[in-house]
Amino acid sequence: MNNANDLNLSRSEVFHTLAAFWLKPEQESYIEITSLESLYHFINLISETYHISVDSLDFLKSFPTFEEHAKNYEQLFSLSFGKLAAPLVESVYKKWTENPEINTPQAHQTGYVKGDSYSYMKALLHQLEIELPDEYQADELPIILDVYALLIEYAPVSSIKNLSENHLDWLDELSSRLARVVTKRGFGEFYLDFLALTQSLVELEHRLYLP
Repeated sequence: MNNANDLNLSRSEVFHTLAAFWLKPEQESYIEITSLESLYHFINLISETYHISVDSLDFLKSFPTFEEHAKNYEQLFSLSFGKLAAPLVESVYKKWTENPEINTPQAHQTGYVKGDSYSYMKALLHQLEIELPDEYQADELPIILDVYALLIEYAPVSSIKNLSENHLDWLDELSSRLARVVTKRGFGEFYLDFLALTQSLVELEHRLYLP
């Protein structure tokens, strides 16, 4: 990398790509990001930016077709499947609220949507003048990753670190739940591997770039 700006652009591109993969399936964009050219570029970008190697052959072979991906994504991550799925929604894995003045039945329990995390991300998106499509919640993983990528380019380190520490700190819980879902359903190992890659890159961000 020639300078700090080039490095930040590379970091941002990595997280934009991660976000694009975790979005709800859309054929044109999925085919674009999983083309051989795009995947080779992504692998090289990770290597140059985070100084780790990804087994390119295994990585390239492992991606499902769009049809497989669309079906798997619905069954593994849709809120409509309840405990038989692992929703990509931050609020599900955290207490609905930390506000001691709220005493509704779900207030300090997990498993609910549109909690404190949702409120924070919704306010941040409004501040950034980003409008979400109706099918997304503000605290879904691809949205958080995409905002993180944006902050890398334009925000101070303190803001980037705050988002990572407070809104990408639930990936272990997601991984554990997804592992249980994959075991029950008998498919989906690829998503566990891609989530592990996502987690590794979040951790490397802290180790290398967020003192």
